[in-house]
Amino acid sequence: MSCKEPVRPSGVQRSEVRRSSLFSGVLGLIVGVVSAVAGLLAILDHLRPRERPRDEGLTAARTSLSYAALGLAPLSLLARRPLLALLAAPAGVRAVQDLRERREMPVPPKIQPVRELTILTHNLEGAEDVDDVLRLARTGNADVVAVQGLGPVAQERLRLNAQGEYAFVALEGRDDAHAGVGILSRHPILTQEYWPYRPGEAAHGNLRAEVRVGTARVAIYNVHPPAAHAAPASALSEALDGILTRAAAERGPLVVVGDLNAGEDSEVDRRLTERLTDAWREVMRPQAAEGQATVLPPERVGKILHSRHLQAVWLRTGEPRDGAPIPAWASLILPLPEEPA
Repeated sequence: MSCKEPVRPSGVQRSEVRRSSLFSGVLGLIVGVVSAVAGLLAILDHLRPRERPRDEGLTAARTSLSYAALGLAPLSLLARRPLLALLAAPAGVRAVQDLRERREMPVPPKIQPVRELTILTHNLEGAEDVDDVLRLARTGNADVVAVQGLGPVAQERLRLNAQGEYAFVALEGRDDAHAGVGILSRHPILTQEYWPYRPGEAAHGNLRAEVRVGTARVAIYNVHPPAAHAAPASALSEALDGILTRAAAERGPLVVVGDLNAGEDSEVDRRLTERLTDAWREVMRPQAAEGQATVLPPERVGKILHSRHLQAVWLRTGEPRDGAPIPAWASLILPLPEEPA
């Protein structure tokens, strides 16, 4: 017994079953329309007169649709809408160009955080009145105040009158005020060390204080070497050697301030500026050359020098005083180390 195919009625044709596609119908229409809009926006931007500014809203929409068109164009082909895919192609090309431009843009340098540190230097010359130095500190908004010529009475008055503004102090007043120095600071003082030029003698003295500024440690030297006319050349050279030897051992930011009793072309000035930058030269000389400031003789101004870790951005001076160095304060920019991750 054999199986036979069923006999089809005459006149009946076999019809092909059309399979539905994921991208056909409504979804295909959406893909095509979005691609078309992206392409039209790209064409309109290309036809825009160069002298006419771009519309920010349309530019943002075109950019978004350009990136979308990168994927929508091939999807339009899958949806069997080649004309719409062809229309979306310009938008896709523009997106590729935009990506290339972004890739070729230079990476901006990493901005390192900085901190401003303002320092005032003032020689009291043994005076017991501290109102003037505190007035200057407030006027210049000084973060650190370095005083020379500090006697015991002035030391106690500074400690009493400045405690509301300067919470951290390192004061080394002496009966012979020439040997007395001190530092007032708004920033924590971590360590302090006083050393005379000649141990056992109350001639002149120096103070080193390490101050924490943000996450950085700054060594501040408040120095007062003997004047060249009042001491043998060997004593002055010995005093300077002591400052420079200690400064050479510093590895971080360093500021040296004080009454150095030295002219601009003196041996003391030359040796110091070989190692350190003079804030007066850094700020005042360019201003004087441009006629922006009347510059006082540098030997009459209190010295503020700093290491390569810092940069002076401005310097101000107080009123001239007979026979005494003029108080000066400077603002220094200090790059801060990055916080540990």
